[in-house]
Amino acid sequence: MAVGIAQFLRIYDANATDRVLWQNYWPGQFVNDHAYMPFVGGAIAANQTGIQEKISIQLPATPLAFDLVQAAAASGWLAEMSVYQFTITTATTTPPGSKTLTGRFTGEVIGGSMSLSTITINVGSALTPIGIDVPVQKFSTGLVGAPPKL
Repeated sequence: MAVGIAQFLRIYDANATDRVLWQNYWPGQFVNDHAYMPFVGGAIAANQTGIQEKISIQLPATPLAFDLVQAAAASGWLAEMSVYQFTITTATTTPPGSKTLTGRFTGEVIGGSMSLSTITINVGSALTPIGIDVPVQKFSTGLVGAPPKL
């Protein structure tokens, strides 16, 4: 049984108005209101302390993508990339009835770069904690109360 991976991208403004809804697996189709765009999202990963720093998303260099990145970076729009896993059936042109969410990254569009063929969006996470070193504590009855007796 083969497994497919699809990425869904939502870029929205401060009023939660969707500016773009794209998916990168089913050409020519809308899936959950997401139009097809052949983008490549970077890996969603967290380091040992749980900090998600940033991801990059590559888009084809089109006027729509160029205008979107400029407006998003200038206005502080947010981007949410979701990664779904699903079982591939014989007809991969039809979206499956169910998909499993395997990862999601939400952050602010903080900039981008451009080559002749691609535009790269940099999305930074606002989830980075200020202080990551938490002193080790031992559980005691003073902290958590008396343990239950079975």
